[in-house]
Amino acid sequence: MTGTRGPGSNPERGLHGPFPAGNGPARSWRPWAPGRAGSGAGEGRSAEVVSRHVVRVPLASTTLPPADHTNAYVVRGEEGAVVWDAPGRDERALAPLWEALRALGEPPVRAVVLSHAHPDHVERAAEVCRRTGAPARAHPSLPSRLGRARDGIPWGEPLGEGDRIDLGGVSLVILFTPGHAPDHLVGWVPEDRALLAGDLLAGEGTVAIAPPEGDLGLYLASLGRVEALAPKVAGPGHGPTLRDPVRAARETYEHRMMREREILALLREGVGDPDEMVRRIYGDTLSARVLPFARATVAAHLAKLAGEGRAREEGGLWRTT
Repeated sequence: MTGTRGPGSNPERGLHGPFPAGNGPARSWRPWAPGRAGSGAGEGRSAEVVSRHVVRVPLASTTLPPADHTNAYVVRGEEGAVVWDAPGRDERALAPLWEALRALGEPPVRAVVLSHAHPDHVERAAEVCRRTGAPARAHPSLPSRLGRARDGIPWGEPLGEGDRIDLGGVSLVILFTPGHAPDHLVGWVPEDRALLAGDLLAGEGTVAIAPPEGDLGLYLASLGRVEALAPKVAGPGHGPTLRDPVRAARETYEHRMMREREILALLREGVGDPDEMVRRIYGDTLSARVLPFARATVAAHLAKLAGEGRAREEGGLWRTT
């Protein structure tokens, strides 16, 4: 069943789909049946049951506009839970996460897993770890990438390709998916065929790939893993749950290939100035807020073509090889 529960102090309020209420021990919990997202979940504001063991909790964050929320997730098993990502523009923004954990019976949190080092996914890691008593776990390079922001975060064992966190009746398997960021991880819940996609997939629009940190070739290779896994559902870092993630991955791939074909056509016409490419592809109406992302997209494609030996840069201008 889908819908928001009743008003007042009911801890179930705001979660879409049936689940056990109360604060009983973790062993008394049983998986719930997923429901379709209601209107609130579709708008990316209400917590939502993604699958039998996964809940999505959108939190107000300092992400890039037009988005204003980043999704955290709770993966719940018979012996505990994992919190996936720790966004939140301030401590008050974490209230929906605490509400969701209460609604799930306040399970012991075994780890706070951080998908990558971008601030809108890690900005409240210290607070989430302190409140839950769980260590932060991430790619080995993530703590150093945070700089001084790593201070105050209790770090557990790093995570990499194939690592598994067993929660009793359900597990979270880590996959290394660089491209959007060099430390990017996704989580695979095989029992549900559910993917915690981080910024590999977007619930709406496309993911930013900004060199030199972003690598479009690696991103496309990571995107190909979605089709190989064939998940039934995916929870993106931003926006609503993806109920056909394989289709979303294919459409994202095709969109990137369409953009590559446009850039190659411009290069063959003799257009070698990246700013002119941006103007020819996107027009003259881009706002000052959007323009840097358009430039980054063109730069990412040019870097990919250069890495493949299909284009080269000379004196600030590009040409095919």
